Amino acid sequence: MGESAQKFSVRHYGRAFTSLIKIIRAVPPEPVLTQFPDDASPGLDIGEIDEARFPLWIELGAYPDGYPAAAIEIGDTGTINWNIPDDVWRNLAPALYILRLVDANGREVRNKVVHNKQ
Repeated sequence: MGESAQKFSVRHYGRAFTSLIKIIRAVPPEPVLTQFPDDASPGLDIGEIDEARFPLWIELGAYPDGYPAAAIEIGDTGTINWNIPDDVWRNLAPALYILRLVDANGREVRNKVVHNKQ
């Protein structure tokens, strides 16, 4: 299947683009961990987002592609900050998690990688 995918990519995107993608995939990016106090659950800043992008969805997942994830809708523009509920954060398994803010059209607005060390 890998050889078939390579042929497809070269045919439809060209050798240069295919080679570039291969190089990019070979060096995965280092996750940037956001520091926050140990006694607080992490959150996202929702302020200063255009009203047209509402409703927003906050997703919490363990995988970069966002699936599977838990989600909550933020329907009003009055919410400035949102934090993971403390009882949810305390009961999550120790791991890296991705907190993602997505607009009404499914486009990512911002994200944060957080580490639950409990």
